[in-house]
Amino acid sequence: MTFDKEFLGEIVVFLVSDNEKLISKYQNLQKSNFQFIVCQELPNLEKSSKLPQINSESLIFAKKIQVEIDGKMEEKLVYLTHRDKPELEYNWTEVATSFADNYFNFESENGFWRWGQVVPEDGSYLCRDCGFIGDFEKGEIFPICDVCLDGDPGGPIPLSEGYWELV
Repeated sequence: MTFDKEFLGEIVVFLVSDNEKLISKYQNLQKSNFQFIVCQELPNLEKSSKLPQINSESLIFAKKIQVEIDGKMEEKLVYLTHRDKPELEYNWTEVATSFADNYFNFESENGFWRWGQVVPEDGSYLCRDCGFIGDFEKGEIFPICDVCLDGDPGGPIPLSEGYWELV
């Protein structure tokens, strides 16, 4: 399964927070496979039906794409997913890095998919840890399991392991 570069875009991760400790800890983060931006206000994201109500303190994952508007190419930020209320004890660098690594990885791990990977085909996917079944569409992002929190830094399965399986 492949997606073209225009669909994937460039990953931009926003840490939105007023917490001075979080801001100073992550302010100068430089990564090669994504852009990390620390800000105090929600970014201007392209509106879509999948854009949820986002808390004012969040880690927001978006993709930067090029679109043609009136014959000119412009950059747009499109919402992918988010994590509410980043906590100080989590390593948010690891969370952002694992998301970016997973987003550009189109291979399952023995049939299991990770948080942040692009859903390869429409269908129902089973969380191998708790049995929850979620329905996802091709091109969406695999989420953290709402039930057992697989894919969360404090969840039962590490960020680097897959847990969604097509049923």
